[in-house]
Amino acid sequence: MKYIEDYLVERMKIKVLGELKTIDEEAEPCMTVGERLVIDDMESDIVVWYADYCMWLEKKFEELKNK
Repeated sequence: MKYIEDYLVERMKIKVLGELKTIDEEAEPCMTVGERLVIDDMESDIVVWYADYCMWLEKKFEELKNK
């Protein structure tokens, strides 16, 4: 998730002030559905779902393509 910080600021209105890492969020064993945020080595309750992130990326791509 290369643009995760941009997504957090623009879509979720969250500015991360510490070191950001992510860990896989699994719905079932071997079924990853998103990334859970880890800020300064503390696991948070914030999860970025792959489906939401992909829709945001597609929108950004369309905006760049239309410029």
